[in-house]
Amino acid sequence: MKNSAARDLAARVRAKDQAAVGRALSWVIDESAGYEELLRHFFPDAGSSHKI
Repeated sequence: MKNSAARDLAARVRAKDQAAVGRALSWVIDESAGYEELLRHFFPDAGSSHKI
């Protein structure tokens, strides 16, 4: 998955687009191509949370 797709999806999630939230969750749960890049877009906002 291209970096721009992950960046665009992350922006839509931040804009509270419910369809984008569902798609992002699917990417992560299914470990779809690009899911790690998608997660990187959220790490700066994660505070002290950890990926398990």
